[in-house]
Amino acid sequence: LIEELFFRGIMLPLALGRMGPLLAVFFVSVLFAAIHTHLPALVPIMVLAIGLSAGYIVTGSIVVPIVAHAAFNTVSISVLILMKDVIV
Repeated sequence: LIEELFFRGIMLPLALGRMGPLLAVFFVSVLFAAIHTHLPALVPIMVLAIGLSAGYIVTGSIVVPIVAHAAFNTVSISVLILMKDVIV
């Protein structure tokens, strides 16, 4: 919730006011990925962030990226829990 309020609720609108939408989305997505500090996941997290930003821009609602991010996290955590006995 806090990540979305900060990145899509504050940072993205500020960036959109200073640069074009493609550059703003890219800039915010790079920052979003960088705070997660897991280098192998950098590109996938950037792709997620681009989708979250697109959802916000298209709908004009912060609820869309919040729900999408929560769904992504729920699926990711569920997979990790289910895979814990499979990975040796």
